[in-house]
Amino acid sequence: METEEAREQLAAMVPMPLNGFAEPIVVARLLVWLASEENTHLCGQVIFVDGGFHVLGMAQPEYL
Repeated sequence: METEEAREQLAAMVPMPLNGFAEPIVVARLLVWLASEENTHLCGQVIFVDGGFHVLGMAQPEYL
């Protein structure tokens, strides 16, 4: 986010229940692991990086 005000506006519109917004490095580390030889069994998955939005059942039409 460019400014704290913009971050607060987005937070008011999109609930992030667990640990707030993900920094780009968090997603980058996931992508590196997915492409690495350490990932031996995971393929064809949808991985949500959404701060727990879906896990806590918040993916309801009123939130989308």
